[in-house]
Amino acid sequence: RSPTAPQELIVIEQHGAAADKVDLLLLGDGYTAAECAAKFRADARRVSAALFEVQPFARSRQDFNVRGLCPPAAESGVSRPSTGIHRASPAGATYDAFGSERYVLTFDNRAFRDIAAQAPYEFVEILTNSETYGGGGIHNLYSTASAGNSTIGYLFVHEFGHHFAGLADE
Repeated sequence: RSPTAPQELIVIEQHGAAADKVDLLLLGDGYTAAECAAKFRADARRVSAALFEVQPFARSRQDFNVRGLCPPAAESGVSRPSTGIHRASPAGATYDAFGSERYVLTFDNRAFRDIAAQAPYEFVEILTNSETYGGGGIHNLYSTASAGNSTIGYLFVHEFGHHFAGLADE
């Protein structure tokens, strides 16, 4: 296993020192180097904007810093074993977690944490470079969302709610 190459830290929202703010890290998975340069940045800005359009986040925007990291993947997209798609994405995100086609998780905690360690964070949402609806959120661990899905705004906030506040489903 090779060490994670340093990534450019992308500042999306900066409202103060990391020690004084809630630090949210958006981690791209399944984006090629070319896609990291433009697509991931656009996806990260879009989901950050969606988060701060809803309460209680809208009134608390100044309490958050939002940053992004996008380690380049060799191939575009993430794994979806139920359809025969297998990708070696940097954070290891995959659909079909625990037998549910739309449940997206990573089971490679080491890879995910090695990447995330390059930025200050309390909370991480992995944005997958995928269009099929899918995501997941585990309280105090991480959350995931398919960035190319037409419902990404809702999906991102929903999954972040599981991670950030331990909210129950639906």
